[in-house]
Amino acid sequence: MNTLGIILKQTLEARNIKCLLRKNNSGEDYVCIELDSFDETMLLIKNQQLLRLTAMWAAEDFEDHCGFTLFYVFENYNVPELLALEVRLKDKRAPSIALDFPVACYFEREIKDGFGIEFEGAFDTRRLFLHEVYPDSFHPLLKSFKNQALDLNHEEPKGTEYIFKEVAGEGIYQIPV
Repeated sequence: MNTLGIILKQTLEARNIKCLLRKNNSGEDYVCIELDSFDETMLLIKNQQLLRLTAMWAAEDFEDHCGFTLFYVFENYNVPELLALEVRLKDKRAPSIALDFPVACYFEREIKDGFGIEFEGAFDTRRLFLHEVYPDSFHPLLKSFKNQALDLNHEEPKGTEYIFKEVAGEGIYQIPV
């Protein structure tokens, strides 16, 4: 039986897109592609309307690659398996897929906060888990990160701070966190 990984590999090879199929320790398929073929691969995945993005994460210095690797996991609700796509970056930049897979917006913002990877063409570049008082160069998931006291006297430029909606009425309470 062909898995989603095998089907994608065959589809990519039919279009002369270089890829590698490998299994992780749990036996799940990972299709590894070059960044140069990322856009075309994502278009193929997008056109398979049964596939939905369910997870996305980054790793620094993964296996033998010195740099950043992005992982995209897709699922097909009709098949009890996942399709994982692995893309090794040349620098700290990657194309955004949030216009085609809107849930990627949150994953991309999280990766940007944690690793400093910029997603070109992203429609929402606000921080996700880092408060705005943290410096722009603060990325706590980098291997070079040192756990130490920070100077948080960071003044956010006017107009870039996150605006919270004001809500009032009976039964509404403001709880500081």
